[in-house]
Amino acid sequence: MATTWRNYTDLPDAEVRAVYAAVLPPGLKAHDVAIKNHAGLGRGRAYTQGSGYHASARPFVVVSLPTTEREARHRRHADLTGQGYLPVTLGSRREVLVYILAHELRHLWQAKAKGRPRGMVYGARGRFSERDACAYGLQMLRRYRRGELLAK
Repeated sequence: MATTWRNYTDLPDAEVRAVYAAVLPPGLKAHDVAIKNHAGLGRGRAYTQGSGYHASARPFVVVSLPTTEREARHRRHADLTGQGYLPVTLGSRREVLVYILAHELRHLWQAKAKGRPRGMVYGARGRFSERDACAYGLQMLRRYRRGELLAK
């Protein structure tokens, strides 16, 4: 799998790549990933067919992390529950990275599948499901907190 990387944060490349490898859903084809700093809570976006911003037709994931640990501790995703998101509270920049990267990569996985992919969570509607992506992100976050995600 050919993945192009850009890490614009102060987190070590090796650590970011280890998180990426741990949360990557199975079967994803070539795609690009950009990890950036962002003043605020952190956010992510999956471009399933590329974008003009990226100037490529390859799938593209952008993850913007809070610039400080203090901003990361105030990350509460529950404000969006009416839009299909599941509630989550994140306590560090690394937890934000794990959760958002897993969430956005899951959207690329959803785009790859034909129809409704096998393995989606109960209650997921349609091909692109925020509930499914949130559930996958929460699963990876729980594994990270238990020390299972990066254990080798």
